Amino acid sequence: MASSATQYISEATMLRRVQDDIERRARTMDFSAPQHLTGYQQATMLRLQAEVEARASKLRVQPSRSASMTTQTPHTTATANMAETSPSASMATSTPRNHAPANTAPPFSPTSMALPPARNAPVTNVARPSTSASRTSPTPRTSAVANTAQPPPPASTGIPAPTTRQPPDWYLSMKATNARDKRTSDVSTRLVRIRDHVKSCKTAQNLPPLFNSIRLELHVLPFLEVTAAMLRNARLLFNDDGLPQLFDDAFSNGVQYPWDIKADAQELYQKWARQDFDTNLLRGIRMGKPKSKNTKYAVPADRSSDAIEPGYPERVPANYFGQGTLINGQWWPTQLCTLRDGAHGASQGGIYGEHGRGVFSIVLSGGSHYADEDRGEDIWYCGTDSKDGGASISDGTQLLITSATTNNPVRVLRSANLSAANPFRPLKGFRYDGLYTVLDYAVQDLQKQVHRFHLRRCPGQDPLRFQGVERRPTTQEVEAMEKNKELRGF
Repeated sequence: MASSATQYISEATMLRRVQDDIERRARTMDFSAPQHLTGYQQATMLRLQAEVEARASKLRVQPSRSASMTTQTPHTTATANMAETSPSASMATSTPRNHAPANTAPPFSPTSMALPPARNAPVTNVARPSTSASRTSPTPRTSAVANTAQPPPPASTGIPAPTTRQPPDWYLSMKATNARDKRTSDVSTRLVRIRDHVKSCKTAQNLPPLFNSIRLELHVLPFLEVTAAMLRNARLLFNDDGLPQLFDDAFSNGVQYPWDIKADAQELYQKWARQDFDTNLLRGIRMGKPKSKNTKYAVPADRSSDAIEPGYPERVPANYFGQGTLINGQWWPTQLCTLRDGAHGASQGGIYGEHGRGVFSIVLSGGSHYADEDRGEDIWYCGTDSKDGGASISDGTQLLITSATTNNPVRVLRSANLSAANPFRPLKGFRYDGLYTVLDYAVQDLQKQVHRFHLRRCPGQDPLRFQGVERRPTTQEVEAMEKNKELRGF
């Protein structure tokens, strides 16, 4: 018994040393890029996080006995909107409108844009045993997870799996072929065309027209039937003559590409590097049945009957801090799609977080009575009403209070359900607009225990993509959504 306990203590000590070593290496990295981390830096940070978890899993040994021993274990939290017996539950929807600039920005290190630390930081002001909060949608304002239970995601540490190698191994193992297929010649032509545009940028005197051509190709390519063989033949995942030239300054040959091109190229690269060639906006989503079979354009009777396909392999948990592998401006047609890709953890709820850790993400929407205000870089966002006549603070409010004490970054998504007068509102669907921190809060309505929180966008991120050629959703994304019959009624 003594030797078993000694072995366990030794390995727990080794685990702490491994974590400290990785954290030290992460802190000493140079993140002095003027606007944002390069693709290489982001990939390296994510690799370091993954290394912590990988090495930790090898060192963890369950003690045979010893109830008195305290050990460090990884977070194993449930994603919101999951009908599970886990202590971590989910939130319901709602979503607000918005507001307000200020002058001072809180300290924010780019390393906090990586994922959850291996150890838990203490939090205060959280006294309720509940773990997830709900911000119900404008129509039924009742249960947070009513009729929206989702199957649990695959086992995960809570960290989206990054593509840490450029190019990925599966791509390097392929060989180019000379085979031509007339059925796919148009797609192959477009793949080669974007590579040629990038090559021309190295010597061109007038870059804006080339940038516009590259931008168009990046908006069209996600909706073309691309295959792994086509990508290999076009060399688009290689560093020196592929997409990394657009988003990684190490391979750009000194060309300063516009920030939106960098973002779109990196998003497309990550998708293809995962061998995800599905062009369907609703990939992995099982839609509910229409109200009537006799209606030509039948609208689903209840959106809460939509669900993520059980066992969908590309599903990403959302219970982590930071942006993970998300890209500023990334867009989805429905909130359930944001759950699928790990941007937000509730299929209907506006607040997603975990007791003791705070809020991971929020959705700004409309149609509620909350006094939310949106000024882009600054947001005033209300927690949810108390459910017991003001006797206690709601779960959603508790989570936001925790985030105000921990300063952990919160992912913010904006919805097309926002008021049309809001200039930051996406034309359709949901858009990821980066990381914010909760600066402070005040009681808005003591009777209902409504608290109003001031969030400010973290510095060093790309601008919001709500206008101009940089706007998301793109024209192609809007057209794809409008053409998809399953999305009628959104």
